[in-house]
Amino acid sequence: MQVENAAEWAKREQISSEKHSLERENKKLKAIVEDLQDEVRKKHTGLSSAKDQDIKTLQDELSNRNKVGQLSSF
Repeated sequence: MQVENAAEWAKREQISSEKHSLERENKKLKAIVEDLQDEVRKKHTGLSSAKDQDIKTLQDELSNRNKVGQLSSF
């Protein structure tokens, strides 16, 4: 009976140790995912800002061309 109890206790200890190890690994992976999500958000925001600036530049160019075209028709 004692041998069975000792074996059961050892098995519980091993499972508990594995559980804690997996919980630590899970915590690390969640932190990595969060960091990657933040990085993606920052890049997306940067791309949006660059696109907005490109659109503004193109609109200004178009406006200037239209003004030049209107002036030359006079």
